Amino acid sequence: MKKALFLASILTLSLTSFSRTPDEKKDDKNKKSTNTALFTGFVKVADKDAMNDITITIISNTNDTIVNNVAKGKFKFDLDYNKTYTVVFEATDLNSKQLFVDLKTGLPENYRTEQVLDLTVSLDKLNANTAYMMSNLPIAKAYYNKELDGITFDYEYTKQLKTQLAKLEKENNMAIKQVQF
Repeated sequence: MKKALFLASILTLSLTSFSRTPDEKKDDKNKKSTNTALFTGFVKVADKDAMNDITITIISNTNDTIVNNVAKGKFKFDLDYNKTYTVVFEATDLNSKQLFVDLKTGLPENYRTEQVLDLTVSLDKLNANTAYMMSNLPIAKAYYNKELDGITFDYEYTKQLKTQLAKLEKENNMAIKQVQF
């Protein structure tokens, strides 16, 4: 049970994508024009003392770097269309997590639809067993989905990552048991 809770806490990530409704697609007067996708959300931390120590670093494919300090866990940032980004959430003595955002691949030319994406990221205490994997793989991916005509999250990717982490944790526990005997 503790292992299941541990794995769940490692990958706690709530993702919601708000795309245009069919009525909004029909009514061009209601469309807002923008060159960015807005990401909003909250960073939860295992250690309340780290709440004021959260940093979000945004690195674009053109090597532009933006660093945001997070006030009381809340964040809000705009990302330009026609770029890709790695967004790193981190705090001292906690596992960092990454979000990969592709606002370039498959995006229609002159795409200017207002888009809001909401997410919650949990930063947990450092764990040597998963820290390397968590710091080097994005926990989630956001991309343009042609069928939805909007930016959404790759839920299948996150599911596969959870499976990989569960396997890693199981192998690690087996290795620990073998050493103890």
